Amino acid sequence: MFKTISVLLLAVALVNARNINQAGLDLIKVSEGFRANFYGDPVGIRTIGYGHNCKAKGCDTIHAPITQAQGEALLHQDLVGFQNCVEKAVPFVNDNQFAALVSFSFNLGCGALEGSTLLKDVKAKNYSAAANEFGKWVHAGGKVLPGLVKRRAAEKALFLKILSSDSVIQLCISTMHKIISVLLLAVAFVNARDINQAGLDLIKGFEHFEPNFYNDGVDKITIGYGHNCEALGCSGIEAPISKATAEDILQKDLVQFKNCVQKAVPFVNDNQFAALVSLTFNIGCANFGESTLLKDLKAKNYSAAANEFASWRMGTVKGKKQVLNGLVTRRAAEKALFLK
Repeated sequence: MFKTISVLLLAVALVNARNINQAGLDLIKVSEGFRANFYGDPVGIRTIGYGHNCKAKGCDTIHAPITQAQGEALLHQDLVGFQNCVEKAVPFVNDNQFAALVSFSFNLGCGALEGSTLLKDVKAKNYSAAANEFGKWVHAGGKVLPGLVKRRAAEKALFLKILSSDSVIQLCISTMHKIISVLLLAVAFVNARDINQAGLDLIKGFEHFEPNFYNDGVDKITIGYGHNCEALGCSGIEAPISKATAEDILQKDLVQFKNCVQKAVPFVNDNQFAALVSLTFNIGCANFGESTLLKDLKAKNYSAAANEFASWRMGTVKGKKQVLNGLVTRRAAEKALFLK
């Protein structure tokens, strides 16, 4: 009963989940440009496709050259976190404003948006002042970049563009379709799966509790039990935090990873599920989705799958890939739980 009530409440939130509109998607694709092979962006970050950032999102399973279709698929995956942080911060903006802010966040990060005067002006519904703030974000590496000047101008123009009546009608139709889809999926969500205590303890043991913001060793600002500010946002988190607060944040962070594991391999047992959630929380759903480990699981070759945990022990430190002792130990613990 409680899970059913929770799912119905979740359904309301899912109905309101937003995707960037076509105008915003086109803006990002034009601004980023498509590259089939790896390249260094203007500030030296290894990138591919439509601005897929290898440092932030990982590129271990990407084999260049890629097609435009693969680039678009990567872009849609990458945009999810930025759509979520914009929607969480300013759910009341219209579709063009939303799209412009997602493009801005995709380029600069959710952290930049969260601490910006632009966001403060949007929250105050001072849209004219907010629009003018786009033009202040044109620097990279201490220099004004013409590409950023052009992109900010395009984002400002989209932010100020009034929606046509056709767009409003389409939004209503889209919302109705989403409501129907959510209601049809509600029964499946009632049976949504939670990680067991062994898996939760494993994650907490390896992530460790940190009440203050810190650098996780691969240049990501983190807090609590491995809460990644770049990927998941840290708006509203005031350090130091308590263990109870960190546990609440961890439970929220785990939802997307539990869902992607459950969707991929709903037949695994509780220990296998927990080990896979721990792995995915650490490496991301995209890497898990393309892994040999998952292929072995789908073939129900559990012994081979267990051995694949050890393949994910590399980390990038100061631009160089290397085996990290902490990941070696973590993968061994996940393998042991998987086989238990």
